[in-house]
Amino acid sequence: FIEHRTGNDEAACAEITLALEMLEPLGGGTLLWYGGLAALIFAHAGRPEQARAQVELQEARLRDLSASALPARSARAALGLAYAALEDPAGAVRHAGLLEPYLDDYHWTPVRRTLAGAAALAGATVEAIALLREAEVIARREGLMPDLGLVLLERGQLMPQGAERRSVIEEAEQVLAALGMRREAALARAALAARGRALLPGGLSAREAEVLRLVAMGRSNRETATALVISE
Repeated sequence: FIEHRTGNDEAACAEITLALEMLEPLGGGTLLWYGGLAALIFAHAGRPEQARAQVELQEARLRDLSASALPARSARAALGLAYAALEDPAGAVRHAGLLEPYLDDYHWTPVRRTLAGAAALAGATVEAIALLREAEVIARREGLMPDLGLVLLERGQLMPQGAERRSVIEEAEQVLAALGMRREAALARAALAARGRALLPGGLSAREAEVLRLVAMGRSNRETATALVISE
């Protein structure tokens, strides 16, 4: 989880794979706590096939478990984030609906982040921003600095252009950089750099344009990944 949070994707994938292998003899009840986290790690590492395989295993483990059971709530909190990372709104919204009665839970990260991710995918931007504001209050009160950086970044990405958005993303970048959360700090810097630019041709995002620029300079896949602090 630390390797994941600090953007060391290859190490995070290796560690979670080893952990799942070690936990396998203990059965699905134990794996339920960590399978959603594995899906999230693989999704952020650019391994969608492995992420979806973990999602399917988690769905099977959850099938006969009450939505109120603590392991189910923990699993869904991570699984909802994994669905969001895989840009699967149906899965994200379904699990968010089952998590709504447990809004104040904390499983790897505040449940409000999972609900906000689902809301954003469904186009409910106002609801997503409101949930992230609530999560921000909790993170500040409890000193949850990694979560504070993440909710600030996610809220800023959903906000319209303007001084408030820039202020939110600047604080996010400062918090994330101080914690060594390289992946998200880079996303914050990209969001700040994109402010006021004209729309890019071909519908390219700022990140896609940066990849294209590095490829055009002759960088290899590995060199490009290293420069942007993402997996190859």
